[in-house]
Amino acid sequence: MNYAEAIQALKDSGLENAADIVATITKEATELQKYKKQHNELETLINSALQGFGSESDSYEQRLKSLSTELQTTKQSLETEKKSKEEFEGKVRHLERYNLVQTAASKSGASVEVLDKLLAGSQDELKVEGDTVTIAGKPLKDYAEANWKPFIPALLPQSAPSSTTDKSNTPPSTSLPSGSPQGKQESVDPLAGVLGGYKLPEKFSQGS
Repeated sequence: MNYAEAIQALKDSGLENAADIVATITKEATELQKYKKQHNELETLINSALQGFGSESDSYEQRLKSLSTELQTTKQSLETEKKSKEEFEGKVRHLERYNLVQTAASKSGASVEVLDKLLAGSQDELKVEGDTVTIAGKPLKDYAEANWKPFIPALLPQSAPSSTTDKSNTPPSTSLPSGSPQGKQESVDPLAGVLGGYKLPEKFSQGS
């Protein structure tokens, strides 16, 4: 992949700040090209000075020293620009990777933070194809079972067994009887328990 293809891929990556990253890298690359051009011009001047070296040795010697100093400065600037460019490229790679981790977590129900930390210590490749998330060619859950088993509750909280209340020792509920077998409350005579088997005298039981 050449520089132009890399920039286009970054633009198409969907990152929120992709445009800013591309603008910054393009600016740094332009500066780098400018320093390279200055370097080539200085080399041309040095070669030209060496070819004409002879009669005016003192003047050429001073010029060579000056050009040598300028060349050294240019080399240092190139190294600085190169380092800066590498740092930006590293940031771009990190953003692309984290974007992939976010997508994988969304598809699989995994925790973004836990997945990102676990992948930081792994060399295996994470892929998202449609709704399928794989690591080293294995489904995420299978890979986690084989390599990250102690971290599965934190990585895949939706897969963790839910706690249930043990109802085995709970006595069955019983309903108290509400009266007759038919479920109706029987009427009770309040005088029955007082009078018992007492009988009224015959003269009272007969009419007057």
